[in-house]
Amino acid sequence: MRVAVVGLGAMGSTHYNLLRKMDDVRIIALVDIDPVRTEKKAAECGANQYQDLNKMLAKEEPDFVFICTPSYLHSEQALMIMKHGIHVLTEKPAALNKDDLQSLLQSAKDNNVMFMTAQVLRFWPEYVWLKTVTKSNIYGKLLHLNMWRIGQKPISSWQDWMLDKEKSGLVPFDLHIHDIDFMVYLLGIPEEDDFYQDCFEINSAPGQIVETTCQYKNGARVLAKAAWYNSQVPFQMGYEAIFEEGYAEYRQGSLVFYPNNGGKITPIDESFLAGSEINVTNASGYHNEIRYFIDCIRNNQPPSIVNGEELLAVLSMLT
Repeated sequence: MRVAVVGLGAMGSTHYNLLRKMDDVRIIALVDIDPVRTEKKAAECGANQYQDLNKMLAKEEPDFVFICTPSYLHSEQALMIMKHGIHVLTEKPAALNKDDLQSLLQSAKDNNVMFMTAQVLRFWPEYVWLKTVTKSNIYGKLLHLNMWRIGQKPISSWQDWMLDKEKSGLVPFDLHIHDIDFMVYLLGIPEEDDFYQDCFEINSAPGQIVETTCQYKNGARVLAKAAWYNSQVPFQMGYEAIFEEGYAEYRQGSLVFYPNNGGKITPIDESFLAGSEINVTNASGYHNEIRYFIDCIRNNQPPSIVNGEELLAVLSMLT
């Protein structure tokens, strides 16, 4: 499977390192506006390096391209790539508005290619567990879910694009999108009157904190919070879930379930991973999403785990 990676910042480098370790993948091209970023990596993997996406597309024939550039470039670059008949996996968000996302979904159909947004929580083992037990009702109904995603305000993005609302969407599109997307994946698209969101400022940092409350008709209540803080707060993500028959907590990278009848369970084991619907492994969700997309290409099956209807609903909730 021949792949090109576009954008080699923090996330691009993460995905590059994962792709480089896959025996059935060959990185043939790296694209970044800064040649210093591509030089060492291109030497490591034998890839050609480019500063211009158009030039790469004119010379290379990748099976798919992984877009890891700043958010405001995703939709424009994805459209360009799909017009060449090439499959596209893009970092989130695929677009910063619904019109652009609709264009991407239509382009994938028109050009008969696979297109997927890397909504990584759908592939993260601890969140896959939550989806699995909620769907199966093995611990009864999910009654309450609290999710969080917080960290320090970005201070080192290229040309400070992360702090420009028109380019990044700020906290809603950088952090909150993950938990809102997973909420929709887990429980479905809520009705408009069941959903409330508040975005407010602290210490002159626009859009620094976002809080969402959703009361589903089936009784499940969801709370979600995302924030950038001016202080040096380490990045944290997690959840607590209350079921009719127990309580689950995912915090600091560890998932524990406490049944109502006593004791505790650490649910992520090899038997669960082997039996999961999307064939996740104990590797990171980043690894799992890439493997899933590759399988979709090989099997000629459009990605169903991340689907257009839900992506459009999530954008509606964030804007």
